[in-house]
Amino acid sequence: LRPSINEFGQEGYKTIAYELMLAREEIDDIFIPVSSGVCLVGVFKGFNRFFKLPKIHLCQPSANALLSSLYDNDFIKEEKGLASSLVAKTHPLKEKILEAVAKTNGTGWTISNTEILTAQSKLEERKIVTSNEGALALAAVYKARNKGWKLGRTVVLLTGRRY
Repeated sequence: LRPSINEFGQEGYKTIAYELMLAREEIDDIFIPVSSGVCLVGVFKGFNRFFKLPKIHLCQPSANALLSSLYDNDFIKEEKGLASSLVAKTHPLKEKILEAVAKTNGTGWTISNTEILTAQSKLEERKIVTSNEGALALAAVYKARNKGWKLGRTVVLLTGRRY
């Protein structure tokens, strides 16, 4: 089953919010790599149950920035992206994704291959092995800071594993 097309897909991702709430006192910002957006919507629903919503930052590659480009147009479109699983061409959950970002006063970030490689290098220095999609979310943190975004206690979803 693909979570992005299963009506219960979002439910499983709610547990990410529950786990984060148990592990940390409070989260101000969360950076989530986005393809179909089912993870982002599920995490939003999970936090919404606790009435403490961190700012949700949706992160997409410059090769496929259908949603992030609504917030961040400081990028050059690339033909092929390193975050190869973030490839959704349509977004049936678009309204829910945009609602989650708006209700949390979050935003979106569009990330280049070069930015992904820089973040991946920083992760490797710390012996953290993750996917390019996870590195993309970390690169979005760097971009947010460079753009003057005031981040509080920040969580980055380092999804997947690099093989």
